[in-house]
Amino acid sequence: LSVTWTCRIDDVESFKKGGFKPEQIRAIEKAYTDAANKLLQHPNRTHRVSIGGRSFRVTQKLMAAQLAVTFVQFNSRAGDAYAVTSGGEMDSIAVRRDPFRTFYSVRPYTTTLGDSARAASPTQLRRTFLHEPIHGQPGESIFRSLGTQWDSNHVDEYNRVAEEIDNSR
Repeated sequence: LSVTWTCRIDDVESFKKGGFKPEQIRAIEKAYTDAANKLLQHPNRTHRVSIGGRSFRVTQKLMAAQLAVTFVQFNSRAGDAYAVTSGGEMDSIAVRRDPFRTFYSVRPYTTTLGDSARAASPTQLRRTFLHEPIHGQPGESIFRSLGTQWDSNHVDEYNRVAEEIDNSR
């Protein structure tokens, strides 16, 4: 039994107010959908995430489940980041560094796309949606003791895992 999802941006108005054109919004939704369906192709596949000598494993099933409950919006305060995700055990470390995150609602997970998403390629957008659901996964809290070292060093490692998933068959 094969399952496919269609993913939609939750707060389309935030993208419209941010100056995104309809075709850009459709491209983001396509990347979001493609990422979710990539995860669902092999839901039991696991990936090791390692930073600072510590690691945990994520499953594509849990990453897909997180995408299903993530609220997606745009806010120019996210700056030049492709995306910022709030929610999960590591959020308190990021809040100390980035007070913008305190603006989020109390939804389980919120992914806010920033200005860089406007010019991102389909591959960059898809990999963003593969990177972001690593945040908040069971086991991510192993990085808590790394403090701000985690916050500054997670990008390359989470991008590596996203690329690994994206390139898998």
